[in-house]
Amino acid sequence: MAIEFQYNKTSMQEMQKQLNMRKRTLPILQNKESALRLEVRTCKEEAVKLGENLEKQIQKYEAMFALWNE
Repeated sequence: MAIEFQYNKTSMQEMQKQLNMRKRTLPILQNKESALRLEVRTCKEEAVKLGENLEKQIQKYEAMFALWNE
């Protein structure tokens, strides 16, 4: 028992317009997605570097902390 779909001409035209629009915008969306992934990667790397710098600064101040207590 196969299901058959019947559409009128206006709904078929509307669906065709939507399909054409999606075909046109697909490369744009793919480019934006790859650019976003690249930006996320660079932000993660920068966050790691900033975390390492923070740890280095904290270690420098811990050495001086003993002098401040005296």
